[in-house]
Amino acid sequence: MGIMSTTPVLYVRRPDAKTVKTSLERDLLLDKRFRMVPSTSDAVVASCFHEKELSVNDHGAASVPTDYQTRAQHCINQIKCGELIAVPVTNECVNRLHNSTEIIILETPNEAQLNNIIIRRRCSPIFADPPSWIIYVEASGLQKCPLSTSMGNKNHQPVAPITSKSSNATNEPSSSLSSVQYALVETLVTFSKFNQCCNESLYREVFEKSVKSLSNRTCPKKLEVIGDDRTLVVPHWAFQLERDFHHASSIIGEPNFQEGKTEFYNLLRRTQTGENNPTATPLGEPDQRHSISKFFSIQSLLWANLAKIHSCTRVARRGDIDPESGVRESGHRILWPIPTDSKIANGNPNIGFMPKSSGASSPGWITVTEHKISQSFDLTRVMFSRGNVTEKKRFGSLVQQGEYVLDMYAGIGYYTLPALVHGNAKHVTACEWNPHALNALRFNLKMNRVADRSVVLEGE
Repeated sequence: MGIMSTTPVLYVRRPDAKTVKTSLERDLLLDKRFRMVPSTSDAVVASCFHEKELSVNDHGAASVPTDYQTRAQHCINQIKCGELIAVPVTNECVNRLHNSTEIIILETPNEAQLNNIIIRRRCSPIFADPPSWIIYVEASGLQKCPLSTSMGNKNHQPVAPITSKSSNATNEPSSSLSSVQYALVETLVTFSKFNQCCNESLYREVFEKSVKSLSNRTCPKKLEVIGDDRTLVVPHWAFQLERDFHHASSIIGEPNFQEGKTEFYNLLRRTQTGENNPTATPLGEPDQRHSISKFFSIQSLLWANLAKIHSCTRVARRGDIDPESGVRESGHRILWPIPTDSKIANGNPNIGFMPKSSGASSPGWITVTEHKISQSFDLTRVMFSRGNVTEKKRFGSLVQQGEYVLDMYAGIGYYTLPALVHGNAKHVTACEWNPHALNALRFNLKMNRVADRSVVLEGE
């Protein structure tokens, strides 16, 4: 499907999808950057909606249960099985939806096993003038949707969720917050709009206080941006759900997971249970497995918001060099947007994803231009140090015109390229054994138009 991004959606029945889309478009509440798609099994359902008067016939099927809880569970099952349509909407649409409904308080909510899904009643008489499209909404939540055709043709650049201009929330970071802190606050606010019925200004203030209390290791004040296409790099430990990073890929079911909770995990847990908001209806302690699924969705939204604020097209998590690889392979992983060919089994929105493909135009391919030298490589497979930029420039000045140079550990051309481009060496022999670095080296020699004065030797 191409580039995907997590966005707020309304779930409607297939026959009603076109009607709802037309109505939302008229009210300027449809997020046209995304396409409507069938619901998915990894969707995060926040609220289920029902009519004031429940009857078997209102869905046209006698098998649909009439009980609030079982009907909500039936709706969730429909979403997980792809039987409903996800309609991408703006945050303003979410606000109107919740302002036109009321929460139904169940005496025994745990018996429904709805994993903290809020059940709401549509078109309650206590709310005046509800929007016309609300009668068709079965549920609301967060889901990954593909870009529309018009957006996808714009250099294939990913987009981040938007906040309606009519929203009360500001679009600029508070002077007391860093851009990174602001992105996290906005993410928590968006998530809470789906899960709690409360005063936004109040819980925004609470979230700002909570985010400011996070350590710099968990929520850095600044993030590094690398590459000509602006890739945002999240530090190894920032916004981590588990202390032991090497176990994070199997975070669900880990025996030491409870012991490995981080302050970021605890922040999300408090947000989900309503502890961060004194006006919210308490939702109870969440089921661990279901919570992690929701937390992954919150992280996906956070990566998109960070990309938007920093004007970046990609977000990656910094990883350690793998000492067992033998070729010092990079541990960087892509967080957003999720590569369509990623090794899903070996990744999640917490640790990032490893694309299956490599080479030019692959999801991990990046170009860094230093001193007019273009250096391209796959950041998920090849290490790159920005700290030796001065040394690379100095090396280029040391090489004399007409000299022959032997580069024993060429990598992607860190010193080979300066010797040829700035030193104007007559010929450079470059040796390298990492196959991914070799691919990048050959690419860079051609791109910098110096391949005719070099030879690449593969192996030790």
